[in-house]
Amino acid sequence: MKFDLLTAFQKKKELLLLIVLLGGYVFVSILANLFAVNSRLFSVPYRFVAFVFSSIILFENINRLKKVSKIIFLFWIFYFVKAYYSFHNDNYNLDFLDKENEIYIRIFIMNLFPCLALVSLDYKVVDYKAFIFYLFWIMFSALVINFLYTFFYLKDYNKVSGVFSVYYISSGHFGASLVIFSTYLLLFKPKANLIQPKFLIIGILLGIFAIFISAARSPVLALFIVGLYYILLKRKLKYLYIFLIIIILLIFLIYLSKQILNIENAFVERNYVAIFEGDSSGRESLFSKSFPIFKDHLLLGGRFLYEDGMYPHNIFLELLMSGGILLLTIFGLIFYPLIRELNFFFKFSNSKFYFLLIFAFWIQYFTFAQTSCGINSNVEFWYFSSVVIGISINIYNEKTKSNDGRRNPSRNN
Repeated sequence: MKFDLLTAFQKKKELLLLIVLLGGYVFVSILANLFAVNSRLFSVPYRFVAFVFSSIILFENINRLKKVSKIIFLFWIFYFVKAYYSFHNDNYNLDFLDKENEIYIRIFIMNLFPCLALVSLDYKVVDYKAFIFYLFWIMFSALVINFLYTFFYLKDYNKVSGVFSVYYISSGHFGASLVIFSTYLLLFKPKANLIQPKFLIIGILLGIFAIFISAARSPVLALFIVGLYYILLKRKLKYLYIFLIIIILLIFLIYLSKQILNIENAFVERNYVAIFEGDSSGRESLFSKSFPIFKDHLLLGGRFLYEDGMYPHNIFLELLMSGGILLLTIFGLIFYPLIRELNFFFKFSNSKFYFLLIFAFWIQYFTFAQTSCGINSNVEFWYFSSVVIGISINIYNEKTKSNDGRRNPSRNN
């Protein structure tokens, strides 16, 4: 029995790691509110299990580590040194100073080791059909529970996280993920019928509900950008027209709700002031505070966060502020494999079906990184980045093998 379990683990370790890191926390984050306990009771064990699992995979794949792994390692070590130096040389509020060790845990346990493990995977052997199937039902189940919890128990629809024990913006992105997921499977039907269309339509509605109660705007922006990406993949004008009609209707409904119906709702209010008044919830001041710090420390950056522990709410500004041109350059080198194979992700074919969906998720969290969340806290961005980078490396290697005539690239992924 033990041998069978070990054998099964070895065969499915790549699939399991992807499910744990890319979907596991979506479900784990609902448990604290369901059982009315502190969220750390579930989040800490989950993060520890994910760290141990990642370490095991990383140790097994140590001989498969790519050059980009060294760059990822360098990035986080440099960031750690800057964080440590800043904590001990810059002024911070006392309540934030208590979080110093938590920052280091995020750097190593939540980011560095899982990212290295994801990059080290052999993406040729991943069962993408099973991964997409399980990931959908994890998200779907969590958002069903979110709807029921919010509708029957919480009964509050104004800037709340629902059943999720995360910041309201993150819960909005959980909803956006299911919308992206369901819409993709409806638009680009796989050869094998993965999910029945009725569940995909319900998934879109559940995702929209999560976005609505969160009142977060970055999930809406992410859906807009991913929608444009889908249109590029479809390459048909009718989808552009449909997309524009949806955008116009949404803007009209927000205006109608605010100005005519006088509906008092956080989603309506926040999106109204963003569209018609250009309000960005104070992000201009957060952006502008980073420029003087970068200007005075061009090469290595200055303090890694503001006095109160706040960040610029834009990953590029934060990179420049905390690590200067050097950290931004290292960040760019991490993404070189993806940039090199970027054309691959902008033309649809059935052989790319699962890859393009994963890339759509990455677009969402890349958008998230431009408006919210700090470098060390946006783990979804780093996890999906590691996966698309790993896939890009695999694509390049297969293309190289094909070009030198030794063997043809695999087409069964």
